[in-house]
Amino acid sequence: MSTREAWLLGAAASLSGTLRELGAEVPPVRVSFGFPKGSHGRSRAIGQCWQGVAVADGVPAIFISPELADPARILDVLLHELVHAATPGCGHRKGFSTLARAAGLVKPWTATKASPELATRLTALAEQLGPLDHSRVAQGAPGGPKKQSTRMLKLSCASCGYTVRTTRKWIEVGYPSCPDGDTMEWEV
Repeated sequence: MSTREAWLLGAAASLSGTLRELGAEVPPVRVSFGFPKGSHGRSRAIGQCWQGVAVADGVPAIFISPELADPARILDVLLHELVHAATPGCGHRKGFSTLARAAGLVKPWTATKASPELATRLTALAEQLGPLDHSRVAQGAPGGPKKQSTRMLKLSCASCGYTVRTTRKWIEVGYPSCPDGDTMEWEV
């Protein structure tokens, strides 16, 4: 595969086929590397599936943390997220856990790992997919974005650079508008 996204798409196609063999209906999905966000960005999630209802065109979006480097572990996380795509609305409850167990994932359901048998199959799949053009990105390392340390949140206009600070309370009410009329964005 030429790019890491192409590698992920090939992996998703193969793993989706495995889930279909188990009787699951897996919708088409988009997959990419990106930092998954939990509630207000505090999560240390290594994968995330945004169901189709949250995406403008209805195609579920899966994000795999770029902090992961081992291809077999990336496939393990991708399989977990594909199970979410195949069981919308289940969270980590019965529908999810039943399919995850059948696919070879083991508890805890919120942070599954591959069973030894599945790990062997995922290693073989990683070899079949070829080299993964990816290097681990260390979040919080020097050279990356700095974490905002104050309670005042910085918002700015992407088009003109106008900046304002406000509290999280007021962002929950709504993002302010720039004097030029554009909506301001939170600089995380």
